[in-house]
Amino acid sequence: MSTLTESIIVDSSAIHNAVYQHVTRALTLTYKSGLAYEYYNVPSHIFDRLRESRSKGKFINAHVLRRYNFKKIV
Repeated sequence: MSTLTESIIVDSSAIHNAVYQHVTRALTLTYKSGLAYEYYNVPSHIFDRLRESRSKGKFINAHVLRRYNFKKIV
């Protein structure tokens, strides 16, 4: 881990980017609509796999949504 926060652009019809905070294990997904959600206690290997996945949207649907507690960011 070289930085405390990492960000990737997500090539998805719905999601714009993903930001991972290593210290807090929080994954923030920002949607193209402008809405953003922060997911809690996401292991770093999930973000690593997201970064390496071919289809970021499919990965997020299968491995993040409905698996981790989250809050909407205002």
